Amino acid sequence: SCKGDCNSRRCGCSKKGLICGEHCKCTGCKNPFTTLVEYGIDCRAAAKDKCFMDHVFQIEDLRDHVEQTCKCNLNCGDGVLQLKDMIGGTATCPGCQIEWYYSWCYNEIWEEHRRPVRHCKKCRQCGDSRDAHCDECNRCYFKGFSGYSCPRCYPDKPPRNPDGLLFFDSDWSSDESSESD
Repeated sequence: SCKGDCNSRRCGCSKKGLICGEHCKCTGCKNPFTTLVEYGIDCRAAAKDKCFMDHVFQIEDLRDHVEQTCKCNLNCGDGVLQLKDMIGGTATCPGCQIEWYYSWCYNEIWEEHRRPVRHCKKCRQCGDSRDAHCDECNRCYFKGFSGYSCPRCYPDKPPRNPDGLLFFDSDWSSDESSESD
């Protein structure tokens, strides 16, 4: 149960994706999940969306934000999707069946299959799904599917593929190529 400050991470209910109820001691409740329930949005799915959770408490008028429409240049012509349909997941264009994801970090929609999004729990920022977080410099970098190392921390290290085999490049010497991660 919460004791107030429902529009922040301190509220036990909001943190779990729950609406405040009679068991709570809050007055003048501003729990953002109450607005989601009014629109028929799955609160538990929304609470699992890290990007949403990192930004929901910063939005002054969530109701106005949820009612927004997102214009997208779709294969079937210019289409419009409702933001409320993308909270906690993706929305599919009824014309061309393309899935779209809303990034709360960038306040824009991303085409899920061409440009998949990943929200870094440590940086609290959206980026390419092939990015990884470097704990040494505390930044995200492009790791790709080949296993690139952080270019800030390991500028001279060759990439590795998922099987751990080195990819050789004419710019890498044999001594550098044989070093392990």
